[in-house]
Amino acid sequence: MTKIFSQLSAYPDYLKTNMGLDFSFRYHNDFQYRNEKQKEILQWIYAKFGEYGCGDNYPVDSYSATTLGSVHLVSWLFGAEVLYSDNLFPDTLGYPLENLTNFDYFNTDHPVFRERLEVLKSNLNDLIKRYGKEKVSIPFYSSDIDGIKDLDNTHCPFTIAYRLFGNRLMTGMLLNPGEAKLILSRTLNIIYFLSQEFRMISGTARPTRVLMSACASTFLGAEQWEEFVMPLIKDYCGGRELFFHSCGPSNHLLNSFGKLAKNTPLIRFDCREQSGIDIKGSAKMMPDALISFMLDVPKCLTRTTSELKEAVVKAVEESGQKGINIILMLPDGTKDEIVGAFYEQCHEFSAVNNNGFRFV
Repeated sequence: MTKIFSQLSAYPDYLKTNMGLDFSFRYHNDFQYRNEKQKEILQWIYAKFGEYGCGDNYPVDSYSATTLGSVHLVSWLFGAEVLYSDNLFPDTLGYPLENLTNFDYFNTDHPVFRERLEVLKSNLNDLIKRYGKEKVSIPFYSSDIDGIKDLDNTHCPFTIAYRLFGNRLMTGMLLNPGEAKLILSRTLNIIYFLSQEFRMISGTARPTRVLMSACASTFLGAEQWEEFVMPLIKDYCGGRELFFHSCGPSNHLLNSFGKLAKNTPLIRFDCREQSGIDIKGSAKMMPDALISFMLDVPKCLTRTTSELKEAVVKAVEESGQKGINIILMLPDGTKDEIVGAFYEQCHEFSAVNNNGFRFV
């Protein structure tokens, strides 16, 4: 029988409207304030949706030196400005290295990179000394995501490099492939360096698995992806199990993803209904991967409860032999009955409530 998991998540705008939380600068830069607000979120979710196994009435403390994911963290390290909003996830502005002329500066000795990294490492070290490493999250690492434990957590070199160089990287693949490959190989080295630096501070061993997000892959054709991106992913995984994320329109790359899966043990494929992903095709190309499937977010505002249930049924029927994790991500304006319909249908399939609620 196909394994079925269910999971709830929410965008900041949903929590801003319903809880009055402010996700601007202080939330992301005051670790004590953020810890308290994260616990409030879990308690609020428990009070509202606890009957579905979501949230936590007694959440534990959890601290972090940064909330920036790898793609934005590396961009910030090389000088990008971070844009904060009261109801959105943080973002980085521009492409800090798009006009770089001397590639000797594209390394971990870049003065801005080094200065910002030392501040971040100092803050992380202070947190661990104060609260213990069990309560502190470190960049480029996750102890547990959706039941999968001990993961290197990074975006792929192409996605990170694109946020550094912008369209210069894209045109380089066509007009100056030597430069493009230099950028990508240097980016891979930077990922290696940062993951090791942060793990050394916490005394964390090299993880047994990898979570890699290839969000910008959808910009590429299959031949480009296989030439420029796939070898770097295989290099970084080094034979370790892979939790692979591609949130954009990826159907044209499924065959390429299948080639990756033949050489790297791909245990989970994270994708989006909103991007029009072919679940059947995904399961066929990656037969050993459990499909992690987020339902269309804007449709949370327009679907009836019956239509929501139909979407769940369709996803389950199209999933492969390893099963499916169905995620309902709540945007501002989502009605409570949509959440109820989601779990009612999932329970009809005897779905396991996978981690209940996760706020990224």
